[in-house]
Amino acid sequence: MRKFLPIILILSFTKLYAQTGPAGVGNTTSNVLWLKANAGTSSTVDNTAISFWNDQSGNGNNVSQSSANQQPLFRSNILNGMPAIQFDNNNGTNDKLIGADSPNLDNTNGLTIFSVVRPQNVDNNARSIVAKRVNVGVDQSYMFFFFTGSRLYADIVSNNDRFDSNPTTFAANNNYILNLHYDGTLPAAQRAKMYSGQTLLRTATE
Repeated sequence: MRKFLPIILILSFTKLYAQTGPAGVGNTTSNVLWLKANAGTSSTVDNTAISFWNDQSGNGNNVSQSSANQQPLFRSNILNGMPAIQFDNNNGTNDKLIGADSPNLDNTNGLTIFSVVRPQNVDNNARSIVAKRVNVGVDQSYMFFFFTGSRLYADIVSNNDRFDSNPTTFAANNNYILNLHYDGTLPAAQRAKMYSGQTLLRTATE
């Protein structure tokens, strides 16, 4: 059984506005997607499958899953007394929640992804935290994920813009605060940065 538990996920496009977002950072304009396990889920009963997880940013970028065998589980009291959403691939079927396409989820000028996760299996298989893409091997806006060598990876714009956390690796059953920051206005070799907590892991080079 391969599992992955995100506690919170925030996708933001950083600008200066009145601060009404998570922890008082950003607002509906700058934080375009805010998924937190203690709000917006179809169930709050421990070990119960959820069919939707509603966006708390105010932008309505809700995610859902109608196929019962691909629905993640609501888990209570996972980290510091807070709940989490558990994704796994029981019966060989990966859990996933999908949202409708929206222009405010594009990465034209830049984006920042914050996530609190506890991977329960870090191996050579892709374990996605968040992605805006059609399929593997095709052009995509972005993807933030664990992959080969127990490292954290980022794809920006297309598969040709992939970089990873090397030499930093990640272990199963550990809690991480992960951050990907992309600024399309900077030179190519400086546009994307990856952090674990406050530690800079990698600046993308091309």
